[in-house]
Amino acid sequence: MRLYEGLLIFRPDLEKEEVEKLTQSFEELLQKEGGKVVEKLDWGVRRLAYPIKKLEEGYYTIFNFEASPEAIDKLKTAFKTDERVLRKLITRKK
Repeated sequence: MRLYEGLLIFRPDLEKEEVEKLTQSFEELLQKEGGKVVEKLDWGVRRLAYPIKKLEEGYYTIFNFEASPEAIDKLKTAFKTDERVLRKLITRKK
């Protein structure tokens, strides 16, 4: 298992409950693939550095988690298809 950090930026117009459901689905997908979330930080709505899909703000959530490289591919695919996710960034920590 490797240690990763994931940044998810959701649409700012989502309700907090909907964001929690999305982050819960992220955690469930990780657990299904044998990974686990070490830490989760909810930054809330923040201004974006540049507009994404004509939006100036986004709802930020950061995860530190352990997973296999195969699980990372499945996570990226899952969030690529969801229109509520503006951006995703998953980096490996040393």
